[in-house]
Amino acid sequence: MAKSKLLISIFFLSLLFSSCEKENPKELCGTWVIKKMTVDGKEFDKLLYVNTISFSCKDNLAYFHGSIHFDKDEKAKWKLTKNDNNNILNISSTIKIYNDNFDIKIDKEKNGQPHLALKSSKVAISALKIIDE
Repeated sequence: MAKSKLLISIFFLSLLFSSCEKENPKELCGTWVIKKMTVDGKEFDKLLYVNTISFSCKDNLAYFHGSIHFDKDEKAKWKLTKNDNNNILNISSTIKIYNDNFDIKIDKEKNGQPHLALKSSKVAISALKIIDE
């Protein structure tokens, strides 16, 4: 009886930890340098004060630097969901262009560096990871 309770406890704990990992993929968490960013098809990365974005797995916060068009947002929230076979990154931000649902893809460059692609109806971002969380 004690063994079965222990096995059931271990099973539920493993489910809990694996579900947290899916909601907070370690690949996303950290700091990314924006290589290219477009808004409504127009180049936007040159307008950013600093070309990095950060995602924290500890508290699901994102950090977006400001630009000549908007102030920074240090407390944006994010959540990863699945829609059909696509991974969707939902961002809630005070910055209008980031406050959206993004198709997300994380892969690796030829040199092994993680690459992030985010795409919404108006915004496309291509970024390389520079710091793991």
